[in-house]
Amino acid sequence: MAKVADAEEILGAKLRETRKQKVRPYVLCDTREQKVLRFPPELGVDCGAASLPTGDYSVRGFTHLIALERKSVADLVGTLTKGRQRFENELDLLEQYRWKAILVEGRRGDVEAGIYRSLATPQSIIGSLRAIWMRWGVPTFWLDSPEGCAREVAWYGRRLLDKHMDLMEKPEVTT
Repeated sequence: MAKVADAEEILGAKLRETRKQKVRPYVLCDTREQKVLRFPPELGVDCGAASLPTGDYSVRGFTHLIALERKSVADLVGTLTKGRQRFENELDLLEQYRWKAILVEGRRGDVEAGIYRSLATPQSIIGSLRAIWMRWGVPTFWLDSPEGCAREVAWYGRRLLDKHMDLMEKPEVTT
């Protein structure tokens, strides 16, 4: 049986790995965040704490472009009622970002059904979120669990590195 020659024998050289090692996105969680999301390895991101100017999550190298505000349903209702002025100040800051969002851990259907502790009507809560989008350009995404929220944040990190590397902040060089 004839031996099949491999590339090393024919060319007299070893094949080099041509694929570059892929950089993993680094998700930043604000130091004031009380219940930090867990990012399991399969989400393809690393995570660390940082003092963010606004929002609860961002991506290293893109902190000037993306800010994500995470809310539980109870927190959302509270910020849209008794904490409204403070939250509007936060929205003024979020408005400046190219990509921003409110990530709600909970189901919109629960809010529409009034399944929360507040005298605020479901219509006022949903109406406030619509007004926030129209006034500040901040959309709301409903995610059913902390794991769903982590998947969403991780997706933004991977997307930024895959499609928007040209927008990444360059590290400052000190001389």
